[in-house]
Amino acid sequence: MMNKKTSIILVLLIAFFAGEAMAQRGRKGRMKNKSPEERAEIKTKRMVKPLQLTADQTTKIKEVHLTAENALATVKADKKAGKITKEEAKAKRKEINKTRRQGLKSNLNDDQKAKYRKWKKRRKKRRKGKGRRGKGKNKDKDNTDTDDDDDDDDDDGK
Repeated sequence: MMNKKTSIILVLLIAFFAGEAMAQRGRKGRMKNKSPEERAEIKTKRMVKPLQLTADQTTKIKEVHLTAENALATVKADKKAGKITKEEAKAKRKEINKTRRQGLKSNLNDDQKAKYRKWKKRRKKRRKGKGRRGKGKNKDKDNTDTDDDDDDDDDDGK
């Protein structure tokens, strides 16, 4: 029979892993059930403060996001209906997001573009689990951003 100390440790471990599993499930689809308009609004609001966007920039960036989100919704619907293959859908999503990034960058000044690259890099690390806890490791001084990356936006048709 287990002693009291072992029982307590076992209960704590079970509670910890159950909590982690529930937290992962809650994060995974937070944008999944939102309309393209809601996703565009959320993604725009997410950028306003870190990039210090003006009201005019905010409006233009929201339009860029809305256009992309509507296109992604169409791709998702076409894929679900069997009109396009998985590979075709992936290629279309990649092209839509490339166009989105170009649209976003065209509405930012040079200072905001630099902030955008740093902001995206931090978000990417955080999504991969290398956020604040991993700070100090992998110090990477290269803040360049290419347009052929797939790291923009969390839930674009995945």
